[in-house]
Amino acid sequence: MAIYTTTAFAFGSDSVSTTVIALADLTGLSDELVAQADRARITVATNPVRYRYDGDDPSATTGHYLAAKEETEIVGKQNLANLRFIRAGGSDGVVSVTLEGD
Repeated sequence: MAIYTTTAFAFGSDSVSTTVIALADLTGLSDELVAQADRARITVATNPVRYRYDGDDPSATTGHYLAAKEETEIVGKQNLANLRFIRAGGSDGVVSVTLEGD
């Protein structure tokens, strides 16, 4: 089990639909806040989404799959800057993100 010493400092949440959105596009977040973060905790409340953080956009069928009520973490400033979401099914998903930093 990893032990992290980061502190939560920002929260964002939004619906994820058929248009790719970046982490900074979520309500409550911005490019400036994302640039300060070292790590993000991501949960999906409703309906699955796909995400990528390698610099390319996800599609409804390509990217990491995150089902409703699942959680993941993304670590690294460049990974967070590259993070993109899109819905994976026929209905929008709701993503919530807490940013953490030193």
